[in-house]
Amino acid sequence: MNPGWKPELVDTRRRYDVPSVGVPASRRLRRRAKNARRGAVVAETAIVMTVLIALTLGGVDLQIGVYRYNTLSEAARHGARQAMTHGALAPAAYGIWGPGTYVGTVADGSPYANAVQPLLVGFPQNDVNIDVTWPDGSNAVGQRVCYRLSTTYRPLLGFLVGYPTLNLTAVSTMPIAH
Repeated sequence: MNPGWKPELVDTRRRYDVPSVGVPASRRLRRRAKNARRGAVVAETAIVMTVLIALTLGGVDLQIGVYRYNTLSEAARHGARQAMTHGALAPAAYGIWGPGTYVGTVADGSPYANAVQPLLVGFPQNDVNIDVTWPDGSNAVGQRVCYRLSTTYRPLLGFLVGYPTLNLTAVSTMPIAH
């Protein structure tokens, strides 16, 4: 054998195979399969990301609604505590509330509204309704006072599930102490 001799490579490829010079057939098939899979991955990612974003925004929206309801409930309890100390025996400096029914909004500036207004930051003041009643017909000590707050909540994604607005109502009833 001649030490400088190299075997000749015989080119048996067809003309349309030219771009794959030196690439084995198995690798060419894998490359085609990988390129075909890329389109499917993009479509699957778009679907999964849409669902994931909708679930995330829905969860945040639900948390905001629960927070608003809890805030409204706390304000109703606070209003009932204020009303129970403004009964028939309350000092003149406190003022006597009741026994007549009161209906209004948080924005009207009444003592009933002023009792809960600081707790309802972020709520549209004209949209929060107040209804204060004395179920036993008197504001004497031991009788009950009922403080009701109501408003509407507009979820960000409510149109997707058919609930453009939700009514939130919080009621607190306590016995009059003074």
